[in-house]
Amino acid sequence: ARRGPSLAALTVRLLAPAIAAAGLLVFCYCFTSFGVVLLLGGPRVATLETEIWRQAVRLADLGAAGLLALLQLAATGVLMALYARIQRRLSAAMRQAPAAVSRRRPRTAGRWIAVAVFGYGTAALVALPLAGIVAGSLVMRSGIGFAAWASLFRNATGSLFWTSPLDAARTSLLFAAGALVVALAVGLPAAYAAAGASGRSGRRAEGPTALFDLAVLLPLGTSAVTLGFGFLVALDRPPLDLRASALLVPIAHALVALPLVTRSLAGPIASLDPRLREAAAALGAGPVRSWRAVDLPVLGRAIASAGVFAFTVSIGEFAASALLARPEFATIPVVIFNRLGTPGELNRAQALAMSTVLMAVCGLGVAAIERLRARGPGGGEAF
Repeated sequence: ARRGPSLAALTVRLLAPAIAAAGLLVFCYCFTSFGVVLLLGGPRVATLETEIWRQAVRLADLGAAGLLALLQLAATGVLMALYARIQRRLSAAMRQAPAAVSRRRPRTAGRWIAVAVFGYGTAALVALPLAGIVAGSLVMRSGIGFAAWASLFRNATGSLFWTSPLDAARTSLLFAAGALVVALAVGLPAAYAAAGASGRSGRRAEGPTALFDLAVLLPLGTSAVTLGFGFLVALDRPPLDLRASALLVPIAHALVALPLVTRSLAGPIASLDPRLREAAAALGAGPVRSWRAVDLPVLGRAIASAGVFAFTVSIGEFAASALLARPEFATIPVVIFNRLGTPGELNRAQALAMSTVLMAVCGLGVAAIERLRARGPGGGEAF
């Protein structure tokens, strides 16, 4: 008799769409990487991302920068279209296991070893560079101490481009708050449209739905430098001449965070029972009151989680800020880059100290997201 597929083969077959989608996302993130290439690659290593920035900022050749941006946008558009197709066509609905099953401890020695190797090994790989940042801010040739931290608040070199860490932190927080508001204001209606949670039955056309999903996902596969360059080119004439406005940066940050916000809200919205809205309407509740009484209690944690997503993305965003932010509105990542680009051991230690602060702020944001998810339904998932 012919033997059926093994458990491992069935597992791989069920996980194939998720594996393919995750691989495409990793490829897009690497394809549009800016800060890592700029800092580690040096002047001899150039990618489309860094070359767009160099042509636009250093050489002021907007034509060449625009051509490179179009090439990158075309490539990432194809990848995002493929990702959306995989998500819509190949994903299979599966029954979720209860929390007691998913949190069950390994029962065999082999599984314990696998957890230790992959779990703790991954944690070590992530923690070691972060620990190196903290150590680098404390260790100098003169010894171990807080000299770099103490010198953060004085312009020791008399540089005209020096920015106080407090000013940079305040600017980053204001930009992050603005990005949070804009991302939620746009992402929440987009999530309802993506989830088809209007409360009315009827099957939507596949074509418009696929195009909408692609439009929502496109900022995820488009580099922040390309988005920032697009803002500079598009918003350069009245009544939308925002090139000299501080509003341009949080708007760009919100667009970068929009796919994360939309995806983290679409799942919980799709899981809402439409009969609850129908019951509220039968009792005389209008659309606004029905949303407040039915949707908001269920989506509260998901909305908070999406807001923290947008806030954290904005705090750590560097590419768009490097292209759009004026010197008086420098954010923490921009100040870190400027300190790293200035010779001297003290400047390097100061950059690592500010990186530690940025790391702590982003860590608190991620911890808040995980806490909101763990408290029960409505937490949502990004993808």
